Amino acid sequence: MNVDSIKLEGEEAPSVVVTIVKDTDKYRQYAELKAELEALEDEVKVLGIQLKGDMEKEGMQKCFLPGFGTFSVMMTPRYTYSEMVNEIENDLKEQKERERNDGTATAQATSSLRFTKEKN
Repeated sequence: MNVDSIKLEGEEAPSVVVTIVKDTDKYRQYAELKAELEALEDEVKVLGIQLKGDMEKEGMQKCFLPGFGTFSVMMTPRYTYSEMVNEIENDLKEQKERERNDGTATAQATSSLRFTKEKN
């Protein structure tokens, strides 16, 4: 692969070597597919809101589309907890942070690919 590298340094992060890819086919395809996927997810979200509204207006909890499947309006519970539970949860978050900082907590790193869209 034909590449150039640059070294980035900053106060908040250790120095990092960034490779500028010249053989771009797979990388460009990935970036383009991610952009298409994001656009499709936005479109699906808007359609979902419209369909849910239509179904609720018609009083339908479920409807079937032959060859595709069933659409259902689901009720999802959202809980509000007592002040005592919220305090315990905050104490737990603080304790987890202390254990991360003092080395008591252990971490297992996994490798993944992250794509960050270039700012225009």
